[in-house]
Amino acid sequence: MTKSLKVVLVASLCAAFAIGTTYVVLAASSVGDAASRSEDNVFTSITNWFKKGIKIGEQGTGGVTYYNGTIVNNTTDTSGNDNPVTVGDKLRVDDLLYRMEVGGTYPLKIADSMVPYRDATYSLGTTTYKWKDLYLSGQATQSRSSFGLAKAAATIDSAATVTRSVENIADGDHAISVTSSLTGVYTVDFNFTVADRYIVVTPHNAAAGVYPAATYAASGETVVVNIVDVANAGALVASDFDIVVY
Repeated sequence: MTKSLKVVLVASLCAAFAIGTTYVVLAASSVGDAASRSEDNVFTSITNWFKKGIKIGEQGTGGVTYYNGTIVNNTTDTSGNDNPVTVGDKLRVDDLLYRMEVGGTYPLKIADSMVPYRDATYSLGTTTYKWKDLYLSGQATQSRSSFGLAKAAATIDSAATVTRSVENIADGDHAISVTSSLTGVYTVDFNFTVADRYIVVTPHNAAAGVYPAATYAASGETVVVNIVDVANAGALVASDFDIVVY
């Protein structure tokens, strides 16, 4: 081997070592400082921390990140309380969301008010997937002008007598009264404002050949109900009826 060839070989080895060392240093500064790596880029143990965060993916390039385990924030606040894992953006979940186990004894715990993203748009449950029980310590409130939780209901006979009634307004006065100064016209006083609420009136008359229909007008705390016989040119007729205020 000539001297010049030896010089070339030594220079080549030095260059290769330098390149290899640079690669190792780069690897250590990027991921080797945080984890030991086995074959196929599988990290087998944590030796340090990604103290400045990790960036995965970029605008226009997506993918799926797989985890088999639990994400934990093991830091504490100044009082020694555990800090939560924080999601700093909108969170979309494409599958079930549950705590500990599906349908078990560990329900989700909500430590804040829960507000829908859009007004009067989303429902709680469906006609086929209903919630079983609802436990409240306060009021259940819905729009006054729509069908919802009944605030009061009464069955009234043709003689303007309340035969049964119910009211769940917390005003201390649950009396529902009725007066009638004209056949087929009934004024129902609920003792709370009903003018802006949804109201349903259902007449029922057992007399042969009578087909009652009802209209109403609400003002203040009263509802004036008119009952007519559609089989008799819409003439006013005395009749029993049910009235529900929502």
